[in-house]
Amino acid sequence: MKKSFVFFMLLFCIKGFSQFTLDFQSQIFQLRDLKLSNSLTKYLDYGQLTANPDQFTIYNLDGTFYKTVTLPAPPSGYVFHYEITNISVSLFDNNPSTIEYLVWYANDSIAGSQSNLVRVIREDGTILFSENNASYPNTYSTEEGAKLMLLYHYANGQFIANKVFSLPGELPTSINDKLDGSNSSSIYPNPNGGSFYLKYKTNPVGGSNLQLFSNTGSLIGTFNSNDNPIHINVPGLSDGIYFLNNVSNGGITRYKVFIKK
Repeated sequence: MKKSFVFFMLLFCIKGFSQFTLDFQSQIFQLRDLKLSNSLTKYLDYGQLTANPDQFTIYNLDGTFYKTVTLPAPPSGYVFHYEITNISVSLFDNNPSTIEYLVWYANDSIAGSQSNLVRVIREDGTILFSENNASYPNTYSTEEGAKLMLLYHYANGQFIANKVFSLPGELPTSINDKLDGSNSSSIYPNPNGGSFYLKYKTNPVGGSNLQLFSNTGSLIGTFNSNDNPIHINVPGLSDGIYFLNNVSNGGITRYKVFIKK
């Protein structure tokens, strides 16, 4: 009876897991699924984009190289981008052979006349859309087609208006390419002057272990808390991009923090 049971369990393991096949194995630390269109799924090297914001690399479903897209140099007066969103072949034009993406740039000085800039750029560097003083880009689908909403404000933070644009293409029904951290929690305000909150949708089990790094990889400080939201106050930081790592359950979730006084 015991031998029959062991044989049955072995047969179950072989049968039960035989449908799982390994597509490929990669040494890329943060590989993310990327929906270029409803019929074109790829993988994005998100770790590369975090470490080198001047380019991003895309891979096929079998792990082979697809293409690398190099971002053009930031326009005069802008030193970095807040985020890159909506990497797509179907949203910003009707040409499925080229990749387009949306970039939200930050000004290098709060005294500048343009505090933010939003652009849509084709992979060859062609600028398809450009809006000064614009921030917080949001794309979404409606019964009238895909839309882009932008918030406008001056360099001193004064709100001006919202604008909504109709887009020529189609937003993929499942898109997961917003490169600003996890969708399960949020940082606010962002940008900030060094005082901000990390808000979880559900309270983390066992509390949080947070690490704040500069964009050069230097550890600024560590924070441990059972609160939700967690208040983090780090005065004296220079303007720029910082990274907040949430270490939990053997994994790391990274968020971009934008310091701008």
